[in-house]
Amino acid sequence: MRAASAAVRVGLRAGRAGSGRSAGSRAGGGQARAGLRATGQSFQTGFRVDLATRRASESIRKAYDQKCNQLRHQFAKGMSPQVIDKTRATVKDLHSRVRVMIKAVDSISRRIEKLRDEELQPQLAELVQGYCSAFC
Repeated sequence: MRAASAAVRVGLRAGRAGSGRSAGSRAGGGQARAGLRATGQSFQTGFRVDLATRRASESIRKAYDQKCNQLRHQFAKGMSPQVIDKTRATVKDLHSRVRVMIKAVDSISRRIEKLRDEELQPQLAELVQGYCSAFC
C-alpha cells in the first residue's frame, strides 16, 4: 500500500510540474483525480459522521454506566421501590439509546467500507496504473 501511495504522490507532483504531455492526456488525468477527489470527500464525510456518532454514543454509554451503578447502590441500600423504579426506567431508556447508537455506528461503518471497496480502491488502482504507464 505504501508503494501505491508513493507512486500516487510522485505522479501528482509530476503532473502539476508539467511533464511535457499533451493537454489531452492531462485532461484525462484531471478527470481521474476529480473522481478520486469526490470519492475521497465522500469517504471523509462518512468518517466525520461516524466519529460524531461514536462520540455521542460514548456519552450515552457513560450515562448508562452511571445509572446502572446508581441502581445497584439503590438496591444495596434498600431504597424505596418508587426511587428504584424511576432509576430502572432511566436505565432502560439509556439502554435503548445505546443499542440504537451501536446500530447507527455499524451502519455508517458498513457504508464507509462499501465506499472504500467499491469506489475508492478501483479509482486508486486506475490512477496508479495510469501514472505507471505514463512514467514507468
